[in-house]
Amino acid sequence: MNPRETKINRWIEQNRNREDVLMEWVKRMPKGGDLHQHFDGSLLTENLISSAVEQGLWVCMDDFSVSRQPQVEKQWKHLPELFQSADWENIHECLLRAWSIKDFDATRNAADEHFFGIFPKFFDVIPGYTEAGLLETKNRCLEEKVTYLETHFENFPAQIENQFLAEISKNWSILAAWGDDLTHEFEAAFQQLQTTNNRSFVENTCNRIQEVHQRLNIDDDRFTLRYLMYVLRLLPEHLVFEQMYLAFLSCEISELLVGINLVGAENNPITQSDLKLHLQMVSFFKKKFPKVPVALHAGELTQELTERFLHPHTISQSVKAGAQRIGHGVAIEWEWNEEETLKIMSEQRIPLEINLGSNEFILGIKPEEHPWRRYLKAGVPLVFGSDDLGILRSDRNREVTRFFSQYGGSYSEYKDMALNGILYSFLKDKDRKNQILNQLKADFDTFEKTFEDECTR
Repeated sequence: MNPRETKINRWIEQNRNREDVLMEWVKRMPKGGDLHQHFDGSLLTENLISSAVEQGLWVCMDDFSVSRQPQVEKQWKHLPELFQSADWENIHECLLRAWSIKDFDATRNAADEHFFGIFPKFFDVIPGYTEAGLLETKNRCLEEKVTYLETHFENFPAQIENQFLAEISKNWSILAAWGDDLTHEFEAAFQQLQTTNNRSFVENTCNRIQEVHQRLNIDDDRFTLRYLMYVLRLLPEHLVFEQMYLAFLSCEISELLVGINLVGAENNPITQSDLKLHLQMVSFFKKKFPKVPVALHAGELTQELTERFLHPHTISQSVKAGAQRIGHGVAIEWEWNEEETLKIMSEQRIPLEINLGSNEFILGIKPEEHPWRRYLKAGVPLVFGSDDLGILRSDRNREVTRFFSQYGGSYSEYKDMALNGILYSFLKDKDRKNQILNQLKADFDTFEKTFEDECTR
């Protein structure tokens, strides 16, 4: 810790209760790398609504989900017509509440159910807003002084109903739960997938992302964006296997696609019953694609949520399956082998991606309950994540300000996380990585010197 950091730490301690003062200061501070962000959940809700109107989508008046093809059994209205109606202001407000946490009422449904139920409602908007969304994402990062971002961007829908995979995988979940080694079955499924036309399909997807990325000039000397492919773990076993294969293959092929993750609420019964199976799949594919990094959502749970289900010790199992970063990790204190897991994460330099805002809303975790210091004391690297700022109706300046004002964090601790956001990124270009890291260090030096100069005036 240099003398300037010590002065800033002291200043933060003196101003913890002045969030407005901290916020104005945080706006000027470099943020480094953000390694945990979901593209669709981070887009501004107002922009998604406007795009839904422009795309001519239909809205279900029962739950305010949108679709390109209205279904007969529900009450659907054409959004462009509603936009021209006298009732649009009220409908717009209903869409905001349905697609975000605006005015959330905990007496009507649980926070986690509301949050995870949002994504399907605006799912059909995303394909028509992807390019504008990428520009929105870049501009927001620049405004908030984020120099590097990894975003959970896309998954692969199953191309055809693969009868061989469907048949061979019928008992996979049960066998994995019993502790059976499914390597032989996975190998047969893997060989079958390689005989199909999957590689050309994946190459086309990679080329499409590359073309859009370059045409929009997403990367420049101020900002770099890379993509994480995700696998939806709520699908049937054979489709999860197929998605995982395609995701790993795409990351092997493309320089822009840098790693994979599994998504889906951890307290979902399917997620919990299939956890051991999915992690066996991860271990299998990491052997097939050893250069492809894996980050895993794990421990995004509380005792209240898991009273309904058997606690699966997701963090320890994810680490042993080969996760190179852990997202959330809130449930560490309820895992029976906590000390061993923390030791492994520390020794193997497996960072924890902390996502304060989403943990507060989804899990109800209060600042004094969050285990980030438990990880820090164990020597586990920490990185800061934004998660789903659009749905949460927040921004990085607000999240970092809360880290200082409510979580008792210091400037030195946040600076380490910002630098770790580059150090532990999955960026493949080592020269670019070093360039971004060196520029970030210079930005912090400038920021600290400016602070010192202002204090001496």
